Amino acid sequence: MLPTPDVVLNERILLCEEAAAVQNASRASSTDTLGVCDVLQLAAQRAVGCEQHAAVADPALYLSPDCKTLAVKEPCCQRVSLLPAQSRFKDVFSTFVPLPVAKDDEVSSSDTVLSCSWSPDSRFLLVACKSSAVYCLSSAGSLICHWDPSWPWARLQLIAACYGPYNTVLLLTAARVVYLLQHNGSSSSGSGSTGSSGRLAD
Repeated sequence: MLPTPDVVLNERILLCEEAAAVQNASRASSTDTLGVCDVLQLAAQRAVGCEQHAAVADPALYLSPDCKTLAVKEPCCQRVSLLPAQSRFKDVFSTFVPLPVAKDDEVSSSDTVLSCSWSPDSRFLLVACKSSAVYCLSSAGSLICHWDPSWPWARLQLIAACYGPYNTVLLLTAARVVYLLQHNGSSSSGSGSTGSSGRLAD
């Protein structure tokens, strides 16, 4: 029986390893083992309430470099939940939902989260969306900055965003063009940012 997320993380890892050892002893043909990622996956599934939906894809996990916050892209890909290590990753303390997308005067629809990326100092979380919008959140979940789909990379369809060194932001498009932004952490929409672009070599 697997341990529940209300057990201390180190204890859960030990319990999972013991459970795996017992399973392996009883089934010599089995090579499956449970590691830290499996434990975090179980905690995330329980925290965001999707552990009962076996047919749904597992949530994507993004652990901050300082290991204090776990960002969870839920299976529906329409929101990102933040779980603190302080609560042993069992409570959601903030949930981010991207702005709805309106096309050609149609009714707005929910945007889809493509990827998340933590800054090296764990202060910021980038959220890239299918509409090519990019959001910068604080580690507490508050919105710091927002680049809407009117920015140049939207024409080429954004597929991922990640942090680089020295507060740079790298944006990868479907056309294999990478945009490089310098972000100073200001709180207004798209301000404090300068950028350039370049095409990836074949």
